[in-house]
Amino acid sequence: MTRNQKKLSLLALSMGLALASQAQAQNALNGQREALDRLATATGSSADVSYHAATGAARFVRVPAGAKLAARASAVGDAAKQTATVQFLNEYAALFGIRDASSELSAPIISKDRQGSTRLSYQQVYQGLPVFGGELKAHYDAADNLVVVNGTFIPGINVKATPSRTAEQASKIAVTAVNAELKRPTRLSAGTPTLMIFREGLAKGVEGINHLAWQVEVGNKQDVREFVYVDAHTGKVIDKISGIHESMNRRAFDGQGKLPPVPNYPNSPFWVEGQAFPTGTVEADNMIAASADIYNMFKNAFGRDAFDGKGKTMDSIFNRGDLCPNASWNGTYISFCPGTTTDDVTAHEWGHAYTEYTHGLIYQWQPGALNEAYSDIWGETVDRLNSRGTDVPDAARTAGACTVFTKVGGVPGTDNSVRWLMGEDATAFSGAIRDMYNPTCYGHPAKVTDTRYRCSTGDSGGVHSNSGVPNHGYALLVDGGTYNGQTILPIGLTKAAHIYYRAQSVYQGPASGFADHADALAQSCTDLTGQNLNDLKTGAPSGEVINAQDCAQIGKMAQAVELRTPPSQCNFVPLLAKSPPALCPTGNVAPLLSDSFDGGKAGGVRWQVSYQGRNPEFTPRNWGVVTKLPNGRPGYALFAADPNIGTCSPGGNEAGVVRIESPEFAITADAAAPKLTFDHWVATEPTWDGGNLKISVNGGAWQLIAASDFVYNAYNTTLKTVAQGNDNPLAGQAAFSGTDGGSVSGSWGRSIVNLSRFAKPNDKVKLRFEMSTDGCGGNIGWYVDDVKVYRCTP
Repeated sequence: MTRNQKKLSLLALSMGLALASQAQAQNALNGQREALDRLATATGSSADVSYHAATGAARFVRVPAGAKLAARASAVGDAAKQTATVQFLNEYAALFGIRDASSELSAPIISKDRQGSTRLSYQQVYQGLPVFGGELKAHYDAADNLVVVNGTFIPGINVKATPSRTAEQASKIAVTAVNAELKRPTRLSAGTPTLMIFREGLAKGVEGINHLAWQVEVGNKQDVREFVYVDAHTGKVIDKISGIHESMNRRAFDGQGKLPPVPNYPNSPFWVEGQAFPTGTVEADNMIAASADIYNMFKNAFGRDAFDGKGKTMDSIFNRGDLCPNASWNGTYISFCPGTTTDDVTAHEWGHAYTEYTHGLIYQWQPGALNEAYSDIWGETVDRLNSRGTDVPDAARTAGACTVFTKVGGVPGTDNSVRWLMGEDATAFSGAIRDMYNPTCYGHPAKVTDTRYRCSTGDSGGVHSNSGVPNHGYALLVDGGTYNGQTILPIGLTKAAHIYYRAQSVYQGPASGFADHADALAQSCTDLTGQNLNDLKTGAPSGEVINAQDCAQIGKMAQAVELRTPPSQCNFVPLLAKSPPALCPTGNVAPLLSDSFDGGKAGGVRWQVSYQGRNPEFTPRNWGVVTKLPNGRPGYALFAADPNIGTCSPGGNEAGVVRIESPEFAITADAAAPKLTFDHWVATEPTWDGGNLKISVNGGAWQLIAASDFVYNAYNTTLKTVAQGNDNPLAGQAAFSGTDGGSVSGSWGRSIVNLSRFAKPNDKVKLRFEMSTDGCGGNIGWYVDDVKVYRCTP
């Protein structure tokens, strides 16, 4: 027995296995049903509750106009509102997965709006550290009643909060990771890292695991800006999120057609506020004028002073010389290649700045698509208001028809209109790049179930394509139309813009997806009902007042473009199929070995566990019996962790295998075709880590049970080989590995195996489940339950 190998025998395995906490994201929220019942009683069943697909926690809790969330929820004054909010969150904590509102939420930021409403915004924290994307907002109406609680709360966090990697180490890792993806030399630097809790899968809307992570902003202060999330224990890069999104104190700079760094920035501007205008340089004039347009719209209509709300200088650069043709916001300024400084494109880029300082949408998946859509929405709204550029012909659009300015398959469309086209004046693009009224004209989805909906990780999860869905929704709401079985009456630009801005500034948050967007629009419409809205250009009362019929159109629009529908066409299939055949197509099941693991220490099956690491630094661990199973499954099961640890380098190589083997059992004389069945749940690092089954007959060598021996739910893949760099002890073997499609977690399924190739009547047999990992990285692990070897009787 080597120093890295250990074997023991036990009646029942320890139920307190610490590594089972890797699966914290999958547990059902205890008490959620009871909390919902209490809320229904308190509100007379008027409360509407929506849930987050990635966490199972409530994401939007609201009541109709004139109602309130709880009888004691009224509070006059900021201090009383804070007290009332904490009381509500503690009373209904299980809805959100909160354990203690006082310790898991920071002191709120309190803001008031012109409608008389008060908003308390809470950052989620874990042991004093911020939680990425974790934010809850409590909304009080003008009568001081709590009417909405919404946002994203990450439940069940259980990580070691003291980092093993320093901020300096994380910075080096992050810079190296970004440099590796660039195809050109540039001088990168890292900002001050922030230690936080990072939840995988949050923006994608799928289950995931929690990490202690360093957030490192890496960039060159010009055209590179990446937020890199480095696991603070393993040093593994968990995720990268782009900070480049492809503000009246204005400055303009001439890029002189050169590569970054832009000459002279931030010194020697080409033009500053108060100087003579126009300048005589068309590209600069377009950019400066459109910057004023969006500033004035937000200031006059919504009372917001520049993108940060505090009058920050709006810097813009024309005639840049890199990554052309394009335009972008980099967190500091907007910049443009020649031929892109049109009014809608300029306003689009400023839209990203306004997004960063309001709802702060994550630039991935649906939140990222919503980020892009909001920029298109504000870009087109400015274009419709300013009477500059190509604004005619401006005829109402026809459902399903492309414009005469758009060629599909080389054939122009039939609508003689530039209405709802983005970038139609941008010479660098040779015309428009998106059609908001009919997104399919440019190959973009018009609804969530559209076959054009992008499901891959490219373009940060399809942010520039899937933005077609919310774009279409805005266009339908403004102009009306019939689509997907819904007829939407037009509510006009003024009403729609106010509703969308309120959703952006009050209800939406970093992780908001399309369903959150639908809820936020509905609540914003309710909030603004009866208000005489400010004119979008002048800020004076417009005479337009939102009514119940307008709010009904929000609901119809959401149905038409399917904002609340999951993208099922992505075929995010589970790793394990869900329709197993009967264990015995005919006859009855006669067990030869059976263990449900629910007997605890009173169980009668004696299993043996062992582990073996490739290197001395392997962290000792074993299979164990655990409770609190994924997806709310009751009882107990076996669990082997796939811990996200290790460096794949000497001193930190975690390659190893954990095994659990059954006691020897007999194949009875009448069991000519013995079978094995077990239920299991898999979520491992795909193709690097995984598990499989071995069998030993009559004391012989252990043999791999092959995929061809399975009757149902065989191994789903083969692990990477040693030649491919995999130091996993099971490298190159068939295994269960990876996660459910479109997810970073798993779901329960049943496998059935025909053992007759190995085991004959009167043989003595042992089975072994092996879970094996490479030297670094991981996910959650492998759960196994209800193991049964049986024969079918007549």
